[in-house]
Amino acid sequence: MYLDNKYTRIYYSIIDRAKNRVLNGYTEKHHIIPKSIGGSNTKDNLVKLTPREHFICHLLLPKMLEGLSRRKMTFALTNFTNRARHGSTSIYKIGGRSYQTIKENASIHMSAVQKGRPSNFKGRKQTEQNIRATREANSKPCISPTGEVFASTRLAGEAYNLTGAAIRYKIKVIGDWKYITCMKSSPR
Repeated sequence: MYLDNKYTRIYYSIIDRAKNRVLNGYTEKHHIIPKSIGGSNTKDNLVKLTPREHFICHLLLPKMLEGLSRRKMTFALTNFTNRARHGSTSIYKIGGRSYQTIKENASIHMSAVQKGRPSNFKGRKQTEQNIRATREANSKPCISPTGEVFASTRLAGEAYNLTGAAIRYKIKVIGDWKYITCMKSSPR
């Protein structure tokens, strides 16, 4: 499954070391063979790693694979680097060059995925119903994690250089932002 190269050898040295030790403190579960490429949740496919080891393993995985599996691991790595934007505690701090390499590789793979596919929205107009639903969803008042009140998710998004949809995601999924059910004064 994995290519026979130095990255695979480094990866398995980390995995083998982790299997034969007991860690105290914070650990993260890692799928030795990732679920997205056929791995399972069985005990023999899981290992506890330190956060640093976990990140390093995900840096190595794209270099150990080819084709679709490599593409999947590249996208998984970009998720690691975007955790802070999605509300996770930012324990994975990477340098600018590493981040650039990760994003460039993801872009190359995304281009390959999209090549020859028509854009889903190119030349298509949104329906009136969709426009109304988006407008309504973006008009709800909300409050930021710092207590700043906004008259709408659209205005909150503008203030934070995000879209209204990103603010709604933070409200519904992450939970750090909140909708306001009753507003008496006029906020931003």
